[in-house]
Amino acid sequence: MAQLVLVNQWVEGISNNKPPLGLGYLAAYLRSYLDFDNIAVLNTGTRVFERIRDLEPEIVGFTAYSANYPEVLTLMSRVKKELDVITLIGGPHITALPESLDQNADIGIIGEGEKTLLELMQLYLKKKQLSPKDLRNIPGIVFRDGERIQVTPKRAPILPL
Repeated sequence: MAQLVLVNQWVEGISNNKPPLGLGYLAAYLRSYLDFDNIAVLNTGTRVFERIRDLEPEIVGFTAYSANYPEVLTLMSRVKKELDVITLIGGPHITALPESLDQNADIGIIGEGEKTLLELMQLYLKKKQLSPKDLRNIPGIVFRDGERIQVTPKRAPILPL
């Protein structure tokens, strides 16, 4: 079964180092609605790349604010190049600026990520890939189709959250 790792990158003095509550919500949502629990949630710190590598993930998701976006991109680039896994990015930065999707991010999740991540994982578990053809049908994401950045229609918020 696929291993999903969700990473909260924090930078001393810029962002806090509190537990990644939002990523905990995502993991709980997948556990509830997909019966999928092969998920690790990591707060960055010492040896974060090694911790990710040791989990042997197939998909690694990152969350980013604009203040920590450069640090997230640095880690994501290393993960993408050295582990050759699917990389996701969510959080306030990509939600506000979807056109800033980095070349090392396969998919950006815009807005609330629970339903979107659920659909992405369902697709991945079924097909073992996330192709642009299939991604067009998932609302609330940004991805590359060749050299073009594609943004799908917004996803309605979860009410009540």
